[in-house]
Amino acid sequence: MEDSRLISLHDHLSEGMSRRGRRGGLGRVKGTPGTTAVLRTKRFEDQHMPDNRLYRGFVRGGVLGKRRLDRIIEDVLDKQEGKKMPWKALRRECVKQWRIENMADERTDQHVGDLVLTTIPATYLSKKSNLVSKK
Repeated sequence: MEDSRLISLHDHLSEGMSRRGRRGGLGRVKGTPGTTAVLRTKRFEDQHMPDNRLYRGFVRGGVLGKRRLDRIIEDVLDKQEGKKMPWKALRRECVKQWRIENMADERTDQHVGDLVLTTIPATYLSKKSNLVSKK
């Protein structure tokens, strides 16, 4: 009984590995013609990817709630004189603005603040000071 279950599990896993292809990772079989269109519409690759800082550093900025974080950052900087502010203050103001728009969201302010910092464009940063400035 136990051997047959292990054999069927092994067959299932090895069959799945060989059937991958096109956008499914390593494998020998190319995906079926309609699969890529379906995957693109469902954003399959975003649903099944890890959610950590290292991975987010290589992907497009996220949408938290109704507005993209980069738009919130731009709006907060536009309200400041000279369009400059220290990164800690920018983070705090962006989290406040985001929290106003998304009160029902359960993410912590720390988590949202980290996402804000990873979303700031590199062109806005300065190597000499702690100011973030919109150019």
